[in-house]
Amino acid sequence: MNPNRIARLARRASLALAGAAVLYLIARFDMQSLPQDGCSPLFGVPPGAQLMIDRWAGAPEIGQSVLFESTPGQLHLGRVQPAPAGLTDEALVRLDAGELWIAVDDPACPGLDSRSLGPVSPDSVRGPIVIVF
Repeated sequence: MNPNRIARLARRASLALAGAAVLYLIARFDMQSLPQDGCSPLFGVPPGAQLMIDRWAGAPEIGQSVLFESTPGQLHLGRVQPAPAGLTDEALVRLDAGELWIAVDDPACPGLDSRSLGPVSPDSVRGPIVIVF
C-alpha cells in the first residue's frame, strides 16, 4: 500500500474520531452561565461563572454541587446534603423514597433550597456541576 494513501486514511480517521469526541461532549455536557451582577448561593462558585453540567450522571452524591429546577424553567444552585435532624415524618418518608436534601452555603446570598422547598426529586436535578470556569 502506498504511504501517501496510508497517511490520508490516518488523517481521515483522526478527523472522524475528533468529530465523534466533539459530538459526545456536546451531547453529554451542558454549559450554564451565572449572572454577572448577581450573587452565588454556593461558596466556590462566583457570580458570572460558567458551569459545566453533566447531563448523563447518575444520582448525585452527598457534597456534590448541582443545578436543579424548583418549577419548570426556574434553575437554582445547591449542594446535596445529608438530611438535618428534626425533619417532619413526611419529609423523612420522601427522603427515604430517594428524594434529595439540597442546601445553599452562603448566607449572604440566599437561594431556594430544601429548607423552603422540602426534599427535591432526583428528576428535578439537571446534573452535578463538573467544572466551574
